Amino acid sequence: MEEEYKVGPGKPPKEHRFSSVNQPDPSKKRVPKMKTRLKRYIEANLDDMIEAMIKEAKEGNVTAFDKILDRAYGKVTDKIEHSGGIEQRLNSDQVKEEIDKLLELRERDK
Repeated sequence: MEEEYKVGPGKPPKEHRFSSVNQPDPSKKRVPKMKTRLKRYIEANLDDMIEAMIKEAKEGNVTAFDKILDRAYGKVTDKIEHSGGIEQRLNSDQVKEEIDKLLELRERDK
């Protein structure tokens, strides 16, 4: 006794189900993904885009100027300076000693 197939959530009509008989039409071309389309557009128009960027930079667009310099010479790295030594952690006895020294100095300054 075969159970009747009922269309519902997760159960499409038989003519819509993927099977060896029901395959996508190979004559229909798929639309390329956005990333592929953008790459193709940039490759085809790269010279014009570079010229437009240079024109913008010459007209005073600072962002365009920065982008051109960053691309041509690399971004400037941020320098971080450390003017102190490497501190080591103190144990509880050392912390108490330091606090006592600070309290003594405070008492002397009064």
